[in-house]
Amino acid sequence: MRPQRSRALVIGLLLAFGTIGVSVASSASAATLVSSSPADGAIISTALTQVTVTADGPLAEMGNSVVVTDPDGTRVDDGSVQPSGSTALVGVKALTTTGIYTVAYQLFLADGQNLSGTYTFNFTGSTAPTSTPTSASPTPTKTFPPLQQHSTFFDRLKGGGIGLLLIALVLIVIGSRFAASRSNRD
Repeated sequence: MRPQRSRALVIGLLLAFGTIGVSVASSASAATLVSSSPADGAIISTALTQVTVTADGPLAEMGNSVVVTDPDGTRVDDGSVQPSGSTALVGVKALTTTGIYTVAYQLFLADGQNLSGTYTFNFTGSTAPTSTPTSASPTPTKTFPPLQQHSTFFDRLKGGGIGLLLIALVLIVIGSRFAASRSNRD
């Protein structure tokens, strides 16, 4: 009778964790892109120096990706993704080709959710960034803090690894209980 109880317990736990996994997966799909610059479908006539994407929650410090490609599929971003709050910024090299540019993003939110997708914008203008006329008062610009070069175990857990750690721990406990019940039977 004990092996049947153990099997029922294992099946019940797997079903319970499967349900939790489904709810975690559905909450992960709840993350949304709030805004982007340039916006999806925008037609721009001046060259960019950066592209930003903003999620509906704060981003994790590591693992975020924003890739910008020109109409030929050549990467034109500089690869330096900088998360700040809920916004990820990437620098863009000089745009030299008119046409449709694609922005592909994968963002990891601090609460463990992730958000990925693509959008496009159309570059129709000059290849040099336009300069703004100088004025008596400087225009404020948003600056981002430098990226941290090190991370701790706990920083990585904040990026979504804690769920995997908990699942691994549960599987170890279930496996040890199953092994103990088998050895008691023998």
